Amino acid sequence: MQNRTISQTHYKQRATAYVKCPRCNLNYILPNEKLCMVCESEVKGVVDEDNDEYCPFCGIRKLNGQEMCDECRLEWNMNYRQPN
Repeated sequence: MQNRTISQTHYKQRATAYVKCPRCNLNYILPNEKLCMVCESEVKGVVDEDNDEYCPFCGIRKLNGQEMCDECRLEWNMNYRQPN
């Protein structure tokens, strides 16, 4: 029983050690850090190189300026297209 109390106390001490990022107020950081990793990369001007667009329906296939990928478009046409 005493072992469980120690781990609970240790957990509470660790959980309160984090503070919210002062810039975004979303991510948690250690008190000795100035910003979270996301805000730090934004401030430094680091650009995310993954600018690929993905299909909003399957989320997997890359888009080439289309509204949805070809496979999802075929499935959508088969299921939701009204007959002429």
